Amino acid sequence: MITVAIGVSPKGKKCIVMTMEDGTQWILLTTKRAPLASSLSGQLQSDFSVESLPGIPLDWRQSLAQNELTFATDSGCIGVYVQADRFDELANELSGL
Repeated sequence: MITVAIGVSPKGKKCIVMTMEDGTQWILLTTKRAPLASSLSGQLQSDFSVESLPGIPLDWRQSLAQNELTFATDSGCIGVYVQADRFDELANELSGL
């Protein structure tokens, strides 16, 4: 089972958290069209040594503002989720996403 919910990052930032069956948590970094999401995942691995997972494409801005999960309406979008313990660092580094 996988759950997705509004939560907080390790440093207290409101975010969207995907929790895997084993308890591992991944946080939505951004939602992009498939080619950009794939490119970003490669960049995260090469530049930051961070694993990422493709996942549910959520409109993170609207979701956090309304405190309710909202799907991205653009077709072909993929959510890019990163390890919870690396989210805060990456969110600061890549704030322009």
